[in-house]
Amino acid sequence: MAIQHLIEQGHKRIAYIGGPLEKLPAKQRLDGFIEAMEQANLVVQDDWVIESDFEFEGGKLGMRQLLSCASLPSAVFIGNDAMAMGAMSEAQLSGIKIPQQLSVIGYDNCLYSAYFSPPLTTINQPKERLAELAISTMIERIENPRQEGKMIMLESQPSGSFVGRCCIDNIAPMSCYFLCIFLSDCWGLSARF
Repeated sequence: MAIQHLIEQGHKRIAYIGGPLEKLPAKQRLDGFIEAMEQANLVVQDDWVIESDFEFEGGKLGMRQLLSCASLPSAVFIGNDAMAMGAMSEAQLSGIKIPQQLSVIGYDNCLYSAYFSPPLTTINQPKERLAELAISTMIERIENPRQEGKMIMLESQPSGSFVGRCCIDNIAPMSCYFLCIFLSDCWGLSARF
């Protein structure tokens, strides 16, 4: 979903900064990134795939590593919002303008992502639904202790899963009409057509 959105905005040079690959969510997000890039026939540049940790500081370190590459992407998908905010902070300290020079998209839709500057575009993780599943699975295990463990995967729900804010720049040709809609969505401006 994140990569598809970046591609729809005209990005073809996309990087990935994620968490430690021994953690399942980090591995799944990296696999999803690679799969989406391959489906779009886009090159996954090895030095633009960066493993760090799932913390603010990990995002800063990952961005520092990305900025040291010979060439830079136009966009980066980052494994969670804390890392994304750290990466944005590091990019801005290095003089990179977000989203004008680098578009950023995170994952989680954490509480602070809307208040960062600029507000972080992110993929919403359905935390309430995850909590419900965890509790019902725990109760089921207590009631049936001999039952084998199982992995539960939530399917991505396109409606309402993407939280578009102002962290993505559209580098594809855009008409004035769509620019007005973009600005009204990001800053709550009213536009008349």
